[in-house]
Amino acid sequence: MKAALYARVSTLDKGQDPELQLRPMREYCKRMGWEFDEYVDHISGTKEKRPGLDKLMAKIKLREYDVLIVWKLDRLARSMKQLIDIVHGELRPRNIDFKCLTQDFDTGTSTGKLLFNVLGALGEFEHDLHRERITEGMALAKLKGKRLGRKQKEIDTQRLLDAYEKHRGIRPAVTAYNQGLPKDKQLNPGTAHGILERRGVLKRSKN
Repeated sequence: MKAALYARVSTLDKGQDPELQLRPMREYCKRMGWEFDEYVDHISGTKEKRPGLDKLMAKIKLREYDVLIVWKLDRLARSMKQLIDIVHGELRPRNIDFKCLTQDFDTGTSTGKLLFNVLGALGEFEHDLHRERITEGMALAKLKGKRLGRKQKEIDTQRLLDAYEKHRGIRPAVTAYNQGLPKDKQLNPGTAHGILERRGVLKRSKN
């Protein structure tokens, strides 16, 4: 067995020493007869980029370890989502166990495997719930008559009709319509064609 030990302290100037986390993890590995590598970050857990953790996860992706060990859960992750992403999203697919020394979390045991599955179910539940809320919100907005998607471009229909009447062609009419207008108010030939069809100026194309 080969273990990866991860420790994190927020700063170096507040008396926090990663050795307080690493020492018991080393002793545990020695008792188990496991080889181990150490990864340390001196950074806030809220930071997205953590050099030590990034290097560790790169090794995890290569399946170089059998187990990841931390002293406390909040040393690895500062949110449930982040913990689920690492433990269930990165470790489980690679059959890598996860152990927290000071909290009862060990996926090498039956209870730990159950908790492992619960974490995954929670993650999927949170994802599905978020998706349902988005769908319900869109449906409610539609019932209230709100337009979804991009804001509709304001079109001067009479200006387009006059341009088409004068130039008798979609592209020349669009060129005339767009003249002097900012880019976000300009039309493209497809949109212009649709407007002229709805106005009855052009015959609807048959599929």
